[in-house]
Amino acid sequence: MRTLSQRLVVAILLAVGAGALAGQTVEELRGEAEQGEAQVQPESGLMDSEGEEAGVTHAETANRLRAAAEQGEANAQYGIGFMYARGQGVPQDDKQAVRWYRLAAEQGHAEAQSNLGFMYYQGRGVPKDHSEAAKWFQIAAEQRVSLARYNLGQIYRRGDDVTGNCAALH
Repeated sequence: MRTLSQRLVVAILLAVGAGALAGQTVEELRGEAEQGEAQVQPESGLMDSEGEEAGVTHAETANRLRAAAEQGEANAQYGIGFMYARGQGVPQDDKQAVRWYRLAAEQGHAEAQSNLGFMYYQGRGVPKDHSEAAKWFQIAAEQRVSLARYNLGQIYRRGDDVTGNCAALH
């Protein structure tokens, strides 16, 4: 059975779409990442971090994700945001998580939209705002993110105040 840490890495790897890189070795990916390939940086770090024998730490994975994220790669922005939210490879920092989630969400990254909604709902890194949370959950739900649909349903079920964005939710 995989540890939570290993499952996190696999989840992020799937989110960043490593399928396009199938068949490449860790060494090939490392070389491309070191040359500044934005698409490769997240995958190389995540593939390395899943296998302990590769000797890459979560901090190194975070550095590779951050490098790609700074080049505007939405999957990497989501990935580094996720790492900040969890404190994995970087100090736990909700404001940084929100920053990276927002950048990815504004590019249409559905999971980032859902996670940004969660941050607003919980008041993590931003003031608690159920209307803003509902807005982001709705956007992600329209892209078939099950968790966003569930969270949006919970907002309605609980009767949370979402008056500021009610028009956007229908």
